[in-house]
Amino acid sequence: MSLLKNQFNISGNELKYAAYLFVTYTIEVRADKLYPIYQDILTKNKQKVMVKSIILEEEGHLEEMLSQLQKFHQDWKKYVLKILEIENDLFNSWIKAIENELNYEDVN
Repeated sequence: MSLLKNQFNISGNELKYAAYLFVTYTIEVRADKLYPIYQDILTKNKQKVMVKSIILEEEGHLEEMLSQLQKFHQDWKKYVLKILEIENDLFNSWIKAIENELNYEDVN
């Protein structure tokens, strides 16, 4: 929140709204990457479970967030790049922690 607060000089409900927009956008970007991979794995393994409808829903929500971000601030892309970088670092740390845990379990 401090990134948004400092960059946009906002507070209160406006800050909460900005956080909602940027966090939701970031979640949708990650979902846009993960769900198609998940669907491919399900399809390759001949599973009956499908996430195609979720993919379509997420695509629609991503478009909605893009529209709202454009209305929120003309330079939103500049800020979202930093936020996506932070999210990517956190995601990679999370994946690494999972890999470490799985490797630990294999050793024991």
